[in-house]
Amino acid sequence: MSWRLPLSLLIAVLVLSGAITLHIYGRQDVATISSPVGIRFSTSSSARAIDEEISRLQSRGRIPKELKVRLNHPPRAIEINGFYLDTCEVSQLRYEQFFDYQYGILSDEEKKNSPYRSASTGHRVAGRLDSAASGVSFAAAQNYCQASGGRLPFAEELEIAASGAEGRLYPWGNEFTDHPWPYKDAGRNAAQLCGAQTSAATPSGIFDLASNVMEWGQGYLKAQTRQEAVSAHGAPPTGVRGRELFALNSAWLLVKPEIQSHHLGFRCAYDEPPRIQIWSFNIPDAIYIPGGNYIVGLPADARLPRFIANLPDVSQFSIENLLVTDVDKPQTIDVSKCEISREEYAKFLRDPLVNMGLFGNDNEPKDVSYEPLDWETQKKDPVLPVTGVNWWSADAYARWVGGRLPTVDEWRQLATGEAATSYPWGNDFQEALDDHSAVSLEICGVREFDHTPLGISDLGGNVSEWTKSVSADRGRLAMWVQGGNWRMFTPETASSLFGRLIPLNHRSESIGFRVVFD
Repeated sequence: MSWRLPLSLLIAVLVLSGAITLHIYGRQDVATISSPVGIRFSTSSSARAIDEEISRLQSRGRIPKELKVRLNHPPRAIEINGFYLDTCEVSQLRYEQFFDYQYGILSDEEKKNSPYRSASTGHRVAGRLDSAASGVSFAAAQNYCQASGGRLPFAEELEIAASGAEGRLYPWGNEFTDHPWPYKDAGRNAAQLCGAQTSAATPSGIFDLASNVMEWGQGYLKAQTRQEAVSAHGAPPTGVRGRELFALNSAWLLVKPEIQSHHLGFRCAYDEPPRIQIWSFNIPDAIYIPGGNYIVGLPADARLPRFIANLPDVSQFSIENLLVTDVDKPQTIDVSKCEISREEYAKFLRDPLVNMGLFGNDNEPKDVSYEPLDWETQKKDPVLPVTGVNWWSADAYARWVGGRLPTVDEWRQLATGEAATSYPWGNDFQEALDDHSAVSLEICGVREFDHTPLGISDLGGNVSEWTKSVSADRGRLAMWVQGGNWRMFTPETASSLFGRLIPLNHRSESIGFRVVFD
């Protein structure tokens, strides 16, 4: 009896040592890339101000759909000819004088039903004759300007008039002020006299480009196709959340031309100095905008405008979770360049220590199988990503190689990069559409477009990936699975943020994983 216990211990040590040796020599090193994590704001004060406001607004709730559309204006260069622009929005008095002059021969009933009549005529607030005309359709506004010897301005012309050659964020400068909206009531904000808020004027003396009523524009100056919509400029007079973003010179949107709103008016542009208006015996006061080359759109180094414009409907998400937490300290993470392959996973399955349960999660249920779905067939193509593994298997493999699964925020940070791109490869999905390999499971790196700038492959497609982040789904625990895959590859699923909650025991031929290392 005295010799049996030491002998048993010796045998156990030898078995364990042998298993460890097999474990060490049987493991395949995972190719990794050291990648920064976290969106890093620009050092430009203008760009940073926009990004910080977007982040604050998004953290307080989802950003309105209209604002997403308004913020989707990346910078571009454009050349314009010089033109004159009204210093004030056309007043209700001037418009009604024009209507009576132009359509005075109509009967009262015909006038009432005319498409050129202002819907704000007689309106208790916006119908004030000395306030900006509103309730006119695009055609009615265009008709007025043409009769005045001018036209409605193009979208870029209004933006350039507001921004100037120096590229101001707002008509008055780069710092937001809420002075142009002194009232809680939208009607009163839209019915102010021209120039009542002098702080809202451009340095050259053009008033109310961001405030009072919104204004009609003709849409893009050089549209590639016939436009079904025209543009509306300026912030809505209503007390909207995010007015600091709505009021940006570049935050205009395309709308239907037949709209008539008490909050939408216009001003005119002229290719020649304005002439006297017969119906008012008045020459409009206008400012000359020099022709030349300008940059329109939001600042190039603002990270979040286009990102938020392409943002899918993601629940339980905050931009703040993706930001660099310490701007003075580089933050990086080592991540496997590729999704774990079948060949790599097979070595994991052959390790005796794995079969002894040494790498299982403490909460792992009994009798969990690490063998993937249809494993015998999968082994015939060992270089493809392993699929059909449940979360417990992915977690155990990550422990086996000395790493872990990424958190959902880490995964998203890797996909968005420091520049906050809408897709792992950039901001445009069009790049992916030209590659037909997106509809089949492929070897890592075959899809030439699906790489981050640092070379992390297949975050947008191939297989979706388990993370270590848990959440509740219909009262049950589930894990976040991130990214699109070969069975669903669309602009939404390929997004840097796309994810869904999947039960821990679920196995699918379109779900795999990758590993990060601390």
